[in-house]
Amino acid sequence: MIIIMKSSIPSFMFDLSIIPSHDKIIWKKNTYLTFGPLNKINNKQKQIKNNGLILLGGPSKNYFWSNKNVAEQINIIINSNPNIKFTVATSRRTPYSFVRELNLGYKNLNIISHETVSRDWLEKVMGSYEYSWVTQDSISMLFELIASGSKVTCISLKNKNNKFQELYKQMYEDNLINFNNMKYKKVKSMSYCKSSAENCADYICENILDSK
Repeated sequence: MIIIMKSSIPSFMFDLSIIPSHDKIIWKKNTYLTFGPLNKINNKQKQIKNNGLILLGGPSKNYFWSNKNVAEQINIIINSNPNIKFTVATSRRTPYSFVRELNLGYKNLNIISHETVSRDWLEKVMGSYEYSWVTQDSISMLFELIASGSKVTCISLKNKNNKFQELYKQMYEDNLINFNNMKYKKVKSMSYCKSSAENCADYICENILDSK
């Protein structure tokens, strides 16, 4: 039996527990730690130069959301990078009132509503962006963007608790991400040959199924 989460059930009851490393669990023989939540994204080396993606989350249990604050950060990003062609994409959590806060007069800006695209749109396109920005509440999208090979910057939000503060600090120190409100650092472009889901599947085949 395999579980893909941090469980309240004792781990010895499972053949394998697949858990993100940032959950800070004690590693055991039947534990497989992943870099963030499992995803199917890898770096296909197809980023388009000066192509920028801005992904928006919304209100969450860990971060306060302010339409005005997020819009101001996006306007600064676009004004500071006139040579980048931007796509701003909303999500199901993004307030409908948010877009009214944006300056829509930019010639290098395209806005995508999650309601107008297929559910797999983001998975298909994120590998084509050289640069990306994502609101701090969107943990899964953050790890997907890193895996895609994009150079990632977080749009800062005010936190409600300290749940992800250590994770973000470590990722910044490891040059995996930047923050809008911190000193700019040159970030690494990840180049995994396989996605975290594929690596996990390989591990299961080699270490769990083969032992049965």
